[in-house]
Amino acid sequence: MGSVFDGLMASKEEKKIGRIPLANLLASLLLLASSALEFYGFYLTDFRLFTLPALGVLGLLTASGLVRVKSWGPWLFYALYLPHVVQGGVLLWSLVLLEGFHLSTLVGLLEVGLVAYLVLLTLSLLFLLKGRGAPR
Repeated sequence: MGSVFDGLMASKEEKKIGRIPLANLLASLLLLASSALEFYGFYLTDFRLFTLPALGVLGLLTASGLVRVKSWGPWLFYALYLPHVVQGGVLLWSLVLLEGFHLSTLVGLLEVGLVAYLVLLTLSLLFLLKGRGAPR
């Protein structure tokens, strides 16, 4: 014997299964792109900088945890935030010290890309903290 509430509960469960929070989706897309660049950077350094593939693998793992809305996904993102910011900031600072900051060269475009990456990473962190992806 079903009631009106059974139909409401079923619709809430259906909505919960198929939906990924927007903050999780944005953060996972950013992590997928940065992980691909980490592996490419590992190739560019002649396979010497071992932290790049480690961050790349952890970024892929974090992205899958965020997309599948696992409880450990946001926590792993928070743990990886600092190494990603430090790595991006050090690279940006070293490029500015060596080449200066002018937009007319490819290095200038790389610097703008690094600034955009750091801003997007911080926005993803804030969205995860504010949104549904925040740990409880």
